[in-house]
Amino acid sequence: MRLLLRELKLEPGNHVERSGTTTETVQVDQFRFDPYVGAAVLGELAELVSREPPQRWLDLTEPMFVSATAVLRDAKTWLEQYRTPFDHFAGDVLLEASKDRLLISIDTFGSVLGAAALELVTVARLVELRDVRMRRAEMARLALEAKP
Repeated sequence: MRLLLRELKLEPGNHVERSGTTTETVQVDQFRFDPYVGAAVLGELAELVSREPPQRWLDLTEPMFVSATAVLRDAKTWLEQYRTPFDHFAGDVLLEASKDRLLISIDTFGSVLGAAALELVTVARLVELRDVRMRRAEMARLALEAKP
């Protein structure tokens, strides 16, 4: 996660403002979410949790859990633009736990956050690669059309 933070030029402990909203009625065209910042936040939370005793249970009202689920909700909304209905988001475990008011072990919490962060970065990079390829193909098509 430290490598990811360095790559994003974010320093641990600095605050990052979230763009977008966490309401359930978000319209995709209005929604703004930076998957790299979201992944960095989830990674920092996972690292913070790794310092806790592994047998500890996390209360769902703790600020750490509430913050993580807010980022996970935004991440899921962003991911739904790029995934099939058959794909499952790693963060769904925590989102379901928050709905059902289940206790989560701190170890599970940290593992899910790390997996969700990795998933966000992976999908974001695949989306960027697709966009680059589409731009190159469009430029090649325009170049062929411009030739007499």
